[in-house]
Amino acid sequence: MTTLSPSSIARLYLPSKCELRTWLRANDFESAPDSDFQVFIKEQGELHEGRVLERLTADYPTIIDIDGYNNRDAAQQTSAAIDAADALIYQGQFVLDHEIDGKTTRILGYPDFLLPDGDGWIIADAKLAGTIFNPPRKRDGGRSPKASKKYIVLQLQLYGWMFEELFPDTPFKLHVYTGTGEIEEVEYDGGVEALEHLARILELEALTTEPVEVVGWTKCGGCGFREHCWPRAVSGDELGYVSELQVTFAERLIAAGVTTYPQILEQFTDESLAEFYANGKKVSESNRGSARKLIENVTALTTNKPVRRRDSAGDLIALPAEVTAADNFVMFDLEGAKPDTDLPQFVYLWGMQVYGTEKGQFHGAISGFDEGGDEQAWFAFLAIAADLMAQHPGIRFVHWANYEKQMVEAYLKKYTDDAAGTGAKVLESLLDLYPITQDTFALPTPSYSLKVVEQAAGYTRQANTVVKGDQSIVAYTEARDTDDTDRQEAIMEAIRAYNEEDLEATWAVQQWLTGLGD
Repeated sequence: MTTLSPSSIARLYLPSKCELRTWLRANDFESAPDSDFQVFIKEQGELHEGRVLERLTADYPTIIDIDGYNNRDAAQQTSAAIDAADALIYQGQFVLDHEIDGKTTRILGYPDFLLPDGDGWIIADAKLAGTIFNPPRKRDGGRSPKASKKYIVLQLQLYGWMFEELFPDTPFKLHVYTGTGEIEEVEYDGGVEALEHLARILELEALTTEPVEVVGWTKCGGCGFREHCWPRAVSGDELGYVSELQVTFAERLIAAGVTTYPQILEQFTDESLAEFYANGKKVSESNRGSARKLIENVTALTTNKPVRRRDSAGDLIALPAEVTAADNFVMFDLEGAKPDTDLPQFVYLWGMQVYGTEKGQFHGAISGFDEGGDEQAWFAFLAIAADLMAQHPGIRFVHWANYEKQMVEAYLKKYTDDAAGTGAKVLESLLDLYPITQDTFALPTPSYSLKVVEQAAGYTRQANTVVKGDQSIVAYTEARDTDDTDRQEAIMEAIRAYNEEDLEATWAVQQWLTGLGD
């Protein structure tokens, strides 16, 4: 008998939704071991679950730990505890045999918490996720789950359906204890969508050949099967290798018989591709702009050369003057938990360095490990920024992508500004090189991430124990938690060196873009 669980849905969605991954798992393809960062996230999730349990003991002094993953009698013990309705049930288990598309399937459920609630129950999971739902819709106030968090909603809805089947006429609610300490209530849909997902998973597992799946740089980044899929995409000129090509649009191209990116140039003109974008509707300027950008991106890949973008009139797009007009710039990069990691949002290193006609020294405002370290680092950053702006009136703070802006705004709300309004001045001076690069040049790269673009620019990093942001977070946490001061200093030095290279790489890319724009 086939066995499925809410984890089957999670594996479909994590690190991004991919039906091929489900097929590969079912057919015993070898997956890479979890990275240090993935192990770290699992550990942080377990710690969060433990904190939630500790909080709940204040309201539920009696706790029954079923140990559902390891206990052969877990389902029966969970049922008995629900009948008694006098204790919080931790790590319970539901078991239900159900016919899906004519096939009897055993479904297992492992809710973190079952909480007595009047004459009913609260079925709850603890998740590191800070926010599960998008903002309420203006037209009706309804909420939809974020695409990356949909599996959480589906898991809870499946728990609800199993509970309803096993304990009919017993009312229940579905809750998620988020990483920010909030309680999100999940609306119950009768289990319809979760069961549809299980049916699709069974269908995928039964296929005799791989399902078609479009790769993507970000989409495939954290997947254990990346080495199975990505080399084929590169050697086969697959559509997913093209930066910024949306998966849904790639699927439309594939359905039309266009399976490699060189075929786009062979089969489309700018206008016919714009018509394809319009998909039967009137062609808009937005359609034409999207078509033009895609053809430029494909041209860059097929020629292995950067391509200057053109505007709607056919004129070359110039680099904005602010990228080239000044003698000096502050390269600006932060080390911290990124919004897509489900970790509490904080910055542990604010890195800055002047580049241009003169090269300044590296400045890093680093958060201490005590309770006030975060706030102290923020105001240390403001002091350094104020000095740099005083030495170089009008200087711009150059960064890559939106994280720096997000964090400065967040910390202004968290701790306010200094008396001189330095934080607000930094915000006004920010110069984001990422969208400027996207809008000005099509690059022969599968991504516009700094680590990829810097290689195209000819920048080479030095050997370092920290080589990407995920490792920085893991390293900082180790430094925070160790009592070995020598180890702590070595870790923080590695993080400082990594941040300094990020600044140097950003400057190298800015110089390279300036040369391309001549």
